Order: sequence, then structure tokens, then C-alpha cells
Amino acid sequence: MNRKRAEALLSRINTTLAERKNLINGRRKRISKASSREIAAALQREIDTIEADVEILKVQQKALKRGIIPDDLADDNQSIGSA
Repeated sequence: MNRKRAEALLSRINTTLAERKNLINGRRKRISKASSREIAAALQREIDTIEADVEILKVQQKALKRGIIPDDLADDNQSIGSA
């Protein structure tokens, strides 16, 4: 049962990672078209935040691939990648 749960969580993590990577790519495209430095800086801050979230998701992904359910995902009510 634990293995099935880990696989389900891994699937959710993989989906979230793909979404985050698409967000990052979209923000990077918008930076080049930004009308001001302030907007470009704000977009870069968003990218930095999303990249930090991606790093956490990658660590969780590695653990789940090994069949280990991280403590922060142990709670069923915990949302994955809530940022």
C-alpha cells in the first residue's frame, strides 16, 4: 500500500514539476518583452521563487522514486507545490 501511495504522490509531483517549468519558461519570455526594468525585476523574483519550489519538488521526487514518503507529504491533506 505504501508503494502505491508513493507512486501516486510521484505522479502528482511530476505533474507539478512540469507545470512549474512551464511557468518559468513563460516568465522568461515575458522578461524579454517587459516594458520596464521594474517589471523585469518582478518577473525575475517570481522565477526565483518558482525555481526554489522546483528544487524542493525535485528532492521529494527523488525520495518518492526510492519508495520513501517524505514527512512533509505524509499528511493526506498536504497540497503538493502549493506556491
